[in-house]
Amino acid sequence: MTHSHFEMRMQSQPRYLCVARAALETLAKQYGLHQNEVDPVVLAVDEAMTNIIRHGYKDATDKPILIRINPLDDALGKGIEIILEDECVGVDLTKIRGRDLKQVRPGGLGVHILYKTMDTVEFTHRQDAKGVRLALRKYHQPTAPAVQEGS
Repeated sequence: MTHSHFEMRMQSQPRYLCVARAALETLAKQYGLHQNEVDPVVLAVDEAMTNIIRHGYKDATDKPILIRINPLDDALGKGIEIILEDECVGVDLTKIRGRDLKQVRPGGLGVHILYKTMDTVEFTHRQDAKGVRLALRKYHQPTAPAVQEGS
């Protein structure tokens, strides 16, 4: 496994989500994303961590969540990679999906937000078989240059 540029381990307490969001926002900007790209990424990762706490850990407040953040600079461009690892047991990865959007009710949109916001979303079991690994990638989308009148 390669070393991460940034790594943070937190307990599964919602009060620490603001710290993870702040770190992610700062790093995403440093890795080349614009604010209009950063905000949805932060929301998506916040939703993923909330799902880990609520659904994976059943609101237990003493479980670990590992967050790794790396810059991307590859054939697809510059961006950010966020890896979340938990120790949730018995998770059936085939059942991780958003609810039917035709059902109008609060909640249940976190997985939809992940797939709508991020360029890649990969749920896998950790190699040590002690939980789930979620790898998310978002690439900077350069805006087209403005067309000048008279051109």
